[in-house]
Amino acid sequence: MNDRKATRRTSLATLLFLALSADVVVRPFSVQTVSGAVQGIWMAAYDALAVFALLALAAFGAAGGEGMPEARQSKPALAVWLIAFSFSGGMTLLKAEEFYRYISDVSLPAVVTAAVLLAVAGYAACCGFETLSRTAQVILWLFAASLLLLLVSNIGGMRITNLEWQTAPWKDSIPSAVQGFSLSAEWILFLMMEPGGTAQRLKSAGGILVKVFFVFCGLCILSELVLGSAGAAQLQAAHTLARLGGLSVFRRFDALHTGIWMLVMLAKLALMIFGAKQALGRLASGDFQAGRGVSAVFAVLAGACIASAVPAAARGSVGTAITAVGFAALLLAGIRRRAR
Repeated sequence: MNDRKATRRTSLATLLFLALSADVVVRPFSVQTVSGAVQGIWMAAYDALAVFALLALAAFGAAGGEGMPEARQSKPALAVWLIAFSFSGGMTLLKAEEFYRYISDVSLPAVVTAAVLLAVAGYAACCGFETLSRTAQVILWLFAASLLLLLVSNIGGMRITNLEWQTAPWKDSIPSAVQGFSLSAEWILFLMMEPGGTAQRLKSAGGILVKVFFVFCGLCILSELVLGSAGAAQLQAAHTLARLGGLSVFRRFDALHTGIWMLVMLAKLALMIFGAKQALGRLASGDFQAGRGVSAVFAVLAGACIASAVPAAARGSVGTAITAVGFAALLLAGIRRRAR
């Protein structure tokens, strides 16, 4: 039993890491980064601490995990979680399609690209958590190799003089951190599925946040070392680094990098469809169970349609607000549990 819990915990952590890293390597096209590496790292540190604090509040507030079973049976809580997974999955689908258009020389209708991405991710999600986790392990190794290659291939272009050590005081980074704060729906799924108690949940969450933070810091510093002050103005800095990197006679590894990054985004999309499937399975009656996978795909498609109607700059804030309501539903379940 302990081995199964450990395996499930590792698989869940891998999926969470990939899903959160997808938002690091592929930035939202509506967000224009203007801060340097040092200020960007300060902002990321504040946001990571804020996310951890909210996770701790939700974990302890859920009566040490005892409130989770009640939340799983609460129709309003499950409905909010379904909306959070659907909207987050919809945003991921829109961003993946936009990123494909950004990197590809082949012009395809947006509907065709989105349909292919949704079908692949939906199939992976419908295959179950075990299949999804095994696939994530392979993608994790590919992603690690991609990051290492990105570093090695850009060594020749690094200039230590490009680093801008002079930055605003750390207090001045707080307003920007608040403005750019994001609470991902993946954390709801983490709280739903993490098999350990409160201490183990927080330990796992802290480990995931630290790893994603280091990926972000590495990309920020690498971008400034190679691109200098121009790195902050890049729409997709990681893709720019991928185009510039080279080893000996081998140039332009961007096709390899972007192919792996698309797999990472597919893993995130599949995880959101899986979360929607889990919520639907608890919301629906027995006759509906067989079709919950397809229904989850359509729920994410609906989320994409709704997200496309929201101004691009406001999508992240809307997603964060929905996820915050999902956290509040878990807290209420813990309060009801204590009251009994």
